[in-house]
Parts: sequence; structure tokens; C-alpha cells
Amino acid sequence: TGIDGSAKMLQEAAKKFPANVNVGVSLALASGIGFENTMIEVWADPNAATNSHEIFVGGKHGKLQSRIENIPDPANPKSSIQAALSILAALEKRHAKLTIY
Repeated sequence: TGIDGSAKMLQEAAKKFPANVNVGVSLALASGIGFENTMIEVWADPNAATNSHEIFVGGKHGKLQSRIENIPDPANPKSSIQAALSILAALEKRHAKLTIY
């Protein structure tokens, strides 16, 4: 089962996959190009052992491809340990000094 198309279809995706569209929404907002210019695919595979995200970014000056696979948290299989670690890192950075390299 999946949804493929513009991230503007997130309303439909959120109804079918409420726990899985957060990455698509975050990318649409963070990229600055908005929902209409962000393409998203959401796939639900009941046999998948991991929760994975593949991100492709392309423009006239280059391309970027990234893939992450999260192992489900044994205490909460609907989430991952990586999700909890990301939240902790974000909270720690909230009070960190800004460093520009």
C-alpha cells in the first residue's frame, strides 16, 4: 500500500499513514520549497524489519541522496530508539551556543 505524489497530498497520506508522514512534512517545511514542490512516497510494508526513509534532493547544481533505517524500539515497536535520541539531541542543542565553522 502506498501514496505517491506531491506532498500537498499529505492530508490524504496523514489519514492513511498518520505515523509515517512526519518526515515528508519536515522536509517540505525545512527545504523552503513548500508542499507543492515536494514529492513524497509513503509505503507501508507489514513485513519490513526496519522503518526506513530515502531522501532524494535534486536541483540544477547537483543531487543528494540519503537513506536511514531505524531498528524498532523493543519497548515500542511503532517507534525507534533513534527517534528518542533525536529528540534528546534537539533538546540539548536548544540551549547550546551557536558555532560557525
